[in-house]
Amino acid sequence: MSFFLAVLFLIFIIILLRVRAVKVANRRRIIPFDTFKEYEGIDDYEKTVKQTVYAVSNAHTMMDKMKCYFDLRILSHALYSDYEHEENMITNLEGLLTKKFTFTYSSFIIPYPEPIEESSLEHFYLTHTRAHCPKNIWDYLLNASVMTNAKIDAINTLDNAIETYYALAGTILYDEKIGCYFDEEDTQPPIYNNDLYTVSEAQLGQWLDEELNFIVFYCESLLKVCIEYIKKESGIIRI
Repeated sequence: MSFFLAVLFLIFIIILLRVRAVKVANRRRIIPFDTFKEYEGIDDYEKTVKQTVYAVSNAHTMMDKMKCYFDLRILSHALYSDYEHEENMITNLEGLLTKKFTFTYSSFIIPYPEPIEESSLEHFYLTHTRAHCPKNIWDYLLNASVMTNAKIDAINTLDNAIETYYALAGTILYDEKIGCYFDEEDTQPPIYNNDLYTVSEAQLGQWLDEELNFIVFYCESLLKVCIEYIKKESGIIRI
């Protein structure tokens, strides 16, 4: 028995060290490229943001809108990650994210009792989303994204809030049980047919329109805050 416990303890130590090593690597942004821009194959942030935002205005089918949302999610994550350490970047971004939007649905496609006005900051901090999310769905999302209530309760910075938002929203997009992302190969998202909660095509469409409106503003705000860093990096000097 003691040998068995010793083996279990050794396995636990190995797993713990592995988890800590991954966290350290993430903090130091160890990726196989110098920047997230390079990693995602983005040639020019300013041009790509404008092109992707323009594509949203021309997206009329659910599939086209979902692709735009997917592209904006990747683009905003890359742009934020490449410039978050610049002086005053996060402070300036927070100043722009006070703009309010009207949401009929939470970030998790749960209908609010009535439309809610919330700022982009509140949306990232999941202020109203969490308050109106049924416990069984909330617990499922936490489990699928390896999050805990304690970790979410401890969020006190925009960086932490965005990280959590993207992790939980990633489950909404890609989870094999309740995921809503679909493309030419998978034309029926799992969320249409699951035993956790029901979302119709009309509901998904309205939620997607609201989230696109939000993430377009977020990407444009990011570009506005980061444009001077980008131009300086490119050797463009303003007179």
